Parts: sequence; structure tokens; C-alpha cells
Amino acid sequence: MDWQHSTEDDSHLELSIVLPCFNEEGNVLPVYERVSAVCREVSWEMLFVDDGSADGTAAAVEALARRDSRVHLLRFIRNAGHQQALRAGYRAARGAHVLTLDADLQHPPEIIPSVLAKAREGYDVVQMVRAGEQTGFLKNFLSRSFYKFFNSISDVPIIEQASDFRLISRRVCDVLNALPERNLIVRAILPYLGFRAANLPYAPADRLHGQSSYGFRKSLQLGSQTLFNFSAFPLKLAMRLGVLISGLAFAYGIYNVAAKFFGHRNVPGYTDLIASTLFLGGLILVYLGILGRYVLVILDHLKRRPEYVLAESVPAAATGPEDKPRVKSPASTPPDASGRPQGRQAT
Repeated sequence: MDWQHSTEDDSHLELSIVLPCFNEEGNVLPVYERVSAVCREVSWEMLFVDDGSADGTAAAVEALARRDSRVHLLRFIRNAGHQQALRAGYRAARGAHVLTLDADLQHPPEIIPSVLAKAREGYDVVQMVRAGEQTGFLKNFLSRSFYKFFNSISDVPIIEQASDFRLISRRVCDVLNALPERNLIVRAILPYLGFRAANLPYAPADRLHGQSSYGFRKSLQLGSQTLFNFSAFPLKLAMRLGVLISGLAFAYGIYNVAAKFFGHRNVPGYTDLIASTLFLGGLILVYLGILGRYVLVILDHLKRRPEYVLAESVPAAATGPEDKPRVKSPASTPPDASGRPQGRQAT
């Protein structure tokens, strides 16, 4: 479910900063202070998207919102995922540019002026690219291997070492918000859309507080979603293997017929028969699973369940608890397919 900001004029708002959060209570105030320190020359708003945190992240953001009306909170009822948090932030953002960065300060806010300067040159997308290695040899190896493999089979390659630290223009944000696609992977869809883009290197910093919740399992899930949503290579490979195996089986049959007619000994090959049967049966099961994965992607889109549901939000005009109370999502308003309530609430 989404919410709508106050009737304040948005035409002079230059920058919306979206920060997905999951158990980032200790990082809320530091990231606010560092972002506000480098954004003094521009008009900005800061949208914290609480992705179902179990700590005091929402309370910390609400305390900031009472101090600074430019700070807003969107809180999910349950954990929906990092990409869904990005989509919620894009849908709520009002600025001429929208910047996304992680709340753990691994994405240094100090390069925001350089990012804005690049955007003012006419680029619709300014993508930050990691200049250093990620933590851990295994994670580095798997990340590089995935990007090389995906880019070798995809028509639209993803920038290696790209992160969700990026700035997009208002028109790109509007296009993303209009997409009906489910489980949208932003870093993959932006190259597909083809907007003018620039890359900026950055050095990832150490996490300030807490531990990262984005481990190997979530990385593997994101890679799987990217592969099945942006490449038909597994299906093409199945057809090619089928043709190859059929050709080999036909050639083997011709060989046996020729051996019989030309007087060669033709001993029944029970081992060959069992091995080939097991091989072909396993191959069929593997590709039935691949086909089923694509069917699940289609089914997920057809079910049209909301990607996320907001438990509450602190709207733009909430300068204090006595001025504008936080807006609670009405339980009686069912969400539509994109997660928006059918009757949007204005404050």
C-alpha cells in the first residue's frame, strides 16, 4: 500500500533519498546526519523504508520525523525484501531526482554532490560501482562468476560490481512506477530500459552498527530471480541438449545396424541401456524443474498479490505529534495489484 504526501509544492524539491532499512536502529541517526551535512545546497527529503524490522528502527525514524519534516517513514507489516523496499520508496518519492542507498553507511553519502553534478550533465541514471572487493573470498568469487555468466547469456548485460546505490531522474522513476512487472530487479531493468547512464566508482565503507542480514541465501535468491526474469537461456539450453542427445542416439542406432549387417559382434549392452535411461530420466526431471520455475514466475504475476503492505507511515507534514498524527493504513481498504490502496489517503 502507498501513501500520498501533503499538498506542499513539489516543483522545487530536487532530491528524494530512499533508504531501505532492516534492523538499522543504530544507523538511523548517523546516516541522517551525514546525508543532511552534504545536502545543504539542495532541497531534499529522506524516506526510510522499514522492511519489517524487529528492533527500534521505526521508532528512531519517527523521532527524527518529529524533529525534521523532511524525514518520512514507510513501514512494512512484514519483511518483503530489499527490492520491494526500493519500489515503495520510488512510489513515494517526489523529487526531481531519486537517490537510493543503504542505511548501514556502506554507501558513503559524501559522494552525493558528485552524483548530483553528474546527473545535471543530463544523465538519467547515475550508477555507483564498487571499486573495492566485497568481504570474503567466496562472496567475491560467486559474485564475479554470476555476473560473467549472466552477461554471457543475457541480451542486456548488468554492470559488474553495480549496487543499489544509484540516482535516477524523475522520468525514469515514473517509468519504473508504471511497470506492472512483479519481483522487479532494479539493477537489471534499468539497462533494459536504455536511459542515458553514467557510472561512478566508490569505495564501500564498513558497516557502522549491527550485522548485515543480506547473506548468501538472499544473494542466491536475487541471482535466481534475475536469471529467470531476464534470460531464456535455460530453456534454450534444454532444446539444444535435447537435439544433441537425439542426434547421438540416432548415430548410435545407425552404428548398431551397420555392425550387425557387416558381421561385427553385437553384444547386448545392458550397462549402456541402464546408464542412458538414468541419464535421460535425470535430464528430463532437471528441465521439468526449470520449466516449472518459469511457470512459477508467470503464476506469481497472475496471482497479483501485493508486493508489500504498509503498516504505517509518517507523512511529509508530520513536524510533531500534535500537528499531524501518523497515517495508519486502513484495514478496510484492500490493496490493488501493485500494492497501492484503491482509495489513496492524502494528508
